[in-house]
Amino acid sequence: MDAAAILVRPAAMGDVPGIRECVGAVAGEGRYLAFTKPFSFIETAFYLARVLDAGHPYFIAIDDQSVVGWCDVTPARGDVHAHVGVLGMGVLRKWRERGVGRRLIGAALDAASIVFEQVELHVYASNDRAGALPQIRLRRAGPSTRRSQARRRVR
Repeated sequence: MDAAAILVRPAAMGDVPGIRECVGAVAGEGRYLAFTKPFSFIETAFYLARVLDAGHPYFIAIDDQSVVGWCDVTPARGDVHAHVGVLGMGVLRKWRERGVGRRLIGAALDAASIVFEQVELHVYASNDRAGALPQIRLRRAGPSTRRSQARRRVR
């Protein structure tokens, strides 16, 4: 398993089966994602189509013909957070600690910088693997001042 041979590229609709399988495998571990079962083919296709149609980043890592990881950046919920993207990602267990996640995050953050002013990563406190992520152009954030400013403008 040579991580240098991994291709990181933007996802396309033809990647739905591989994405579904990869996301389902990571979800099945029950540690990193908010769900533990794979999405259906239709749910996966709908989600990917929405992300791609909106012009938001969705990258995948390919080993031979298999999807071994993904990383996307989608808008935070709420109009006052339109400038904020939320990073979602996962890498199959056997490909972790080989730089695949780092490459996926790098590609997604580069693309996200065109669309979003800020990118957040939400993690569970028990996710010890996320401890290495601040070294990858992410930093711990405090309370958002932009939100309070946006609320003042809306009122």
